[in-house]
Amino acid sequence: MSKRATPFEEFLALFNRVKEEAKGDPRRVTTFYGQSQVLSDAADALDQFLWRSDFERRFMHGPRKFHAQVPSEFEPAWRDYIKNWTGPIAGARLGELGFDLEKVVSETLSAPDALDEPEYDEHFDPRWDDGAAAIQTGLDHLGDKLSDYEDAEFGSTGAANLCRPALEAWDYLQKTIGIDVAGIFHRWRTVPVMFLPAHVSNRHGLTEKGSLFDLLDDAVRAYVAGAPAAAIAMCRAALEMVLREHYVRPTGDMSLDNLIDLAARRFVFLDAARLHRHRKAANRIMHGYTAAKKLTAEDEELILDFFRNLKFLIQRAPGGNVS
Repeated sequence: MSKRATPFEEFLALFNRVKEEAKGDPRRVTTFYGQSQVLSDAADALDQFLWRSDFERRFMHGPRKFHAQVPSEFEPAWRDYIKNWTGPIAGARLGELGFDLEKVVSETLSAPDALDEPEYDEHFDPRWDDGAAAIQTGLDHLGDKLSDYEDAEFGSTGAANLCRPALEAWDYLQKTIGIDVAGIFHRWRTVPVMFLPAHVSNRHGLTEKGSLFDLLDDAVRAYVAGAPAAAIAMCRAALEMVLREHYVRPTGDMSLDNLIDLAARRFVFLDAARLHRHRKAANRIMHGYTAAKKLTAEDEELILDFFRNLKFLIQRAPGGNVS
């Protein structure tokens, strides 16, 4: 029985078919969409797959910042699709329905106030909506309704009692517990999505405690929650695991310092100076954590760069046995 294609493999197959029929030129989709049935069918199949599977929201803005068993060709293909092909495909399909995509976009941009009216947004979409602002808009409306209920004479006590505790709990969450909701949304958006190739995925259990996936998930969630020492500690542990399991296995000194030097000597694409900078910064943040009142902009950028470097190391990890 043949193995079922993953969503990433399905995207690649459909996208490659569109590129093949368009001879690698996105402009040909616009020009020949209505003239070539084969090209039209290919573009329609890709667009329908992405819509039906909710692909972008599911994998780029979903509950995890890393995905296993992803072909190495996927990420550059996805970037190519987003940058060069989404507009021509959407424009061609809308054109067949009698809409001019450029005109629609132009009219929308010429009336920017319409974009700022929250009552016209039926659903929250993490691809472009500000989550904290969306919540605040709803709470402001709830506060207005509470005032209306409190000003009314009869029949409003129950409704007011539904609104008031919710508003007070939100206030307690932010001011007493100290949860920075806007910061959480911002940090979640800035963490890069990682795509782990099969030879890396196969070496680590998805649910095993202490696995690479577990470390990455803990690191992401600690960073998003605004806990820099925990995030950097998990990043450091993940770096050590990736180097040890996929790049080099020393027989003597097992320190991260030595792992970095050995791996960099063996693989010329590794930036030893950058890795050592992360290692030293991790030590600084963890050892000096009690003196820091909050995550500084410098520390935040350092952690993000650590995530980006981990992504690079994981996605470039060589196959075969480590020696």
